[in-house]
Amino acid sequence: QMASMAAPGMQAGGMVGYWKRREGEDENDEGLGQGLLDPDEPLAHASGAQEPAWLIRFRAALVLLGSLTFLASTSFIPVFNKRLFAKDFHYPLFTTSVYLLLCVLGGAIYFLARWAVGAAGRRQTTPHYATWAYWRNVVRATWLLGLAFGAKLGLTNYGLDLVSVDYHVLFAATALIWVALFGWVVLGERPTVDVSLLCLSMVAGQILLGLQFQKESSASFLGLAVNLLAPAMQGVCVVLMRYTSVLLFPEWMTRHRASLRDVTAAPQCLMEDFPETFGFQVDTLVAYTAVKLLFSFLACVPAALLMEGVYADRPFWQALGGTDARALAVDLLIGGAVTFFLQASLVLLSMVSVALTLGVLGSFKIVPQLAAGIVAGTKAFEWSAQHVAGVLLVVLSSLGYMVARIIKFKRSKQQQ
Repeated sequence: QMASMAAPGMQAGGMVGYWKRREGEDENDEGLGQGLLDPDEPLAHASGAQEPAWLIRFRAALVLLGSLTFLASTSFIPVFNKRLFAKDFHYPLFTTSVYLLLCVLGGAIYFLARWAVGAAGRRQTTPHYATWAYWRNVVRATWLLGLAFGAKLGLTNYGLDLVSVDYHVLFAATALIWVALFGWVVLGERPTVDVSLLCLSMVAGQILLGLQFQKESSASFLGLAVNLLAPAMQGVCVVLMRYTSVLLFPEWMTRHRASLRDVTAAPQCLMEDFPETFGFQVDTLVAYTAVKLLFSFLACVPAALLMEGVYADRPFWQALGGTDARALAVDLLIGGAVTFFLQASLVLLSMVSVALTLGVLGSFKIVPQLAAGIVAGTKAFEWSAQHVAGVLLVVLSSLGYMVARIIKFKRSKQQQ
């Protein structure tokens, strides 16, 4: 959200491994969307392509749009689901599976509409989204990420069955550490000392927020192991999102620079034979989101059938018969639409920023989620020194991360 982290590269025409450090190249210091920090100059690459004017002008806006959309949608979904589950329909895996399927259908509707709208103006040229090569590349780049994300959803819900929510939240605080570790190994992202300290400070803040329970003597080794594995899978998914973006979007978009030694091969964009237009990038963002969630749906459905169907005291198909079908359908449609925007915002952010930035944003989300829960009456905040300190650490560390990236970039630009 598998042990083979870089498997998409194998399928995508590149060997999996480390990337060779280029002569004279510094560490990867693309923080919160490096384009946010250098809006004045186009970026030229070995292929001869330059960052287009529209991206130079609006990259900062894209980062802001993606961040706000992610934080808003990821704060809405828990509150909305709690309201849905309160209607005697507590089936999170089944509900999530339906959301994923609706996202896939939304992607299909988008491309059918694109075909219908463009049919009048087409002559003999076949649009890229109607070619086998285009969808083959999208599938090759996204299949492992989709399966990993679906498996992570199942693992997370299984973990919640083994320990209390408090333990689960506490272990989830380690996700940022896994993002940093896997980002280092797979993508060559090497955070500086100050950024590393800020990330550790953010993790400490999350831990302080999670330490609000009594000792749980019934926690088994299996429960602890599963709940430690779930945030590790979250780290895998975040890094694979960035990796997939490197495979599907041009270098002037992703600005990816590998920085590890002992390289065997570098990830190559699969879409080099297609036009690098704004419309093409939007289509690929939608395709990436929909196909990824298709594989996530396929991975999540078996867990839903087993945990909330076959082995449940009351299977979800029995609960469906006792609910207001129309109201449930409306709720699922709303949840599916918000989920699509949530996932699309993550894809957008993975296009223009590094994996660690996604991890930082994923850690910061607990603050707006807490605020949304308090406003909706589904959560209560204990105004203890410990919890206030936790919130402050998360917020200040997030701001510090942005400032550190800005300072780092300005210094490197002055040295050029």
